[in-house]
Amino acid sequence: MSRATADVEAVRSVAGPAVMYSISTLFMLTMALERMVSVHLGLTITVMLPLLLLPVAVRLVGPRVQTAFRKSQETLAEISTFAQENSAGIRVVKSFAFEDRQTQDFQKLCDRYYDENLRLEKISNWMPPIVGALKHVTIILLMVAGGLVLFGTTQTGNSASNFGIDEFIQFVGYLGLLIWPMISIGWVVNQIYRGIASVGRLQEILTQESSVIVSSLTDQSDDSSISSVSGEIEIRDLSFSYDSHPVLEHVNMKIPAGKTVALIGRTGCGKSTLAGLIPRQYPVPDGSIFIDGRDVNSLPLGALRQIVGFVPQETFLFSRTLAQNIAFGISGDEDGNWLDEVDNYARVARLDKDIDQFTGGLNEVVGERGVTLSGGQKQRVAISRALLYKPRVLILDDALSAVDTHTEEEILTNLREATRGLTVLLISHRISSIKDADRIYVLDEGRIVEEGGHDELRRRGGLYEELYQLQLLEEELEDM
Repeated sequence: MSRATADVEAVRSVAGPAVMYSISTLFMLTMALERMVSVHLGLTITVMLPLLLLPVAVRLVGPRVQTAFRKSQETLAEISTFAQENSAGIRVVKSFAFEDRQTQDFQKLCDRYYDENLRLEKISNWMPPIVGALKHVTIILLMVAGGLVLFGTTQTGNSASNFGIDEFIQFVGYLGLLIWPMISIGWVVNQIYRGIASVGRLQEILTQESSVIVSSLTDQSDDSSISSVSGEIEIRDLSFSYDSHPVLEHVNMKIPAGKTVALIGRTGCGKSTLAGLIPRQYPVPDGSIFIDGRDVNSLPLGALRQIVGFVPQETFLFSRTLAQNIAFGISGDEDGNWLDEVDNYARVARLDKDIDQFTGGLNEVVGERGVTLSGGQKQRVAISRALLYKPRVLILDDALSAVDTHTEEEILTNLREATRGLTVLLISHRISSIKDADRIYVLDEGRIVEEGGHDELRRRGGLYEELYQLQLLEEELEDM
């Protein structure tokens, strides 16, 4: 946000006023010099000698301004981040009674920002005195050299008889036209080097490449095939690492079109990573994930994400109404017919039980990140949003973790009807959520260790049965 505001403003100062003053200075300098040379060449060369020191001053001061301004902007970014995080996490700060400590840390950042800006202004203010000194040296040279020429004690360029008091006054007038351009040079130099620092910070974002690179396999001309996708997913020998940390190893799965397949495993076993790879939220190795027999890397990214509806663990809501959040992925028509669908899918996710509690119903504004909603309500909004998107493949990544078991059963019952004909990948840590899936895969340490139906996996007595017994024990302890 700091780059999008303060740095853009610094670049605007260069692209606007600094460029304008530079052009004005260049125009005035060219015009005045031409007239001064026509009056007396030697005197012009003499009075312009101090300006040769100006590039040296710019070279000494400019880079220091650039470095100091960049540090100042980086500190401003830290202040913005600190303020945003503490505003968003105000409940955590207050629950630990950490207000005073956070206030002190914020004050330290502000003091550092003050010191860096003070240093920046000290460096920036070197230019005006330098330019002013050169201006006064130029005036002194004019008085001395002009007097010598005027009174005929020296002969430079033109003869003394052609340079009288009228020509001297004319020369002084032309030199006076250069005074303001010389003064503006110091300001322009400061703005340019501040702009250079900001451009560098902006370029770090503008030139940042997505980790999800469009593969050479991508066929941009085949968007028309999206409507005919049935939704069969096949994963072949998939291995994936975050940097050098392996997460998935030699994973093989097949989800037939229109079927519901579940994925379960211990925390940190790679379930969410696998879910995120299907819509290519991370770089996918070629030849490892296929939809209807086509490598996902061969599909345009926008087309792939039209096919796949994804409800992640971390739900994000915008500071809009409930209806607008649910309808985020579609473009509603002017007749408002989409509102009927919003209401329908809100009922599928059992959000209708809560809507009646809101004064505005579906038009209730949920606040920043959905602050007025509970965790379970946010998840149900996200489920409604994904269903309204009408994907061919629906991925629910622990999307019912914050919902009570009774409401969960109701939602799962509704989902079976609402997702009829869709390919569904259901990821959960609760066995009660996935036991009715057509096929269940058990993931452990990045590998598929078991697969089959609920009863079949229980009979095997492996990891699935272990997880089942642990959850039964947890339920019994909760009921005590």
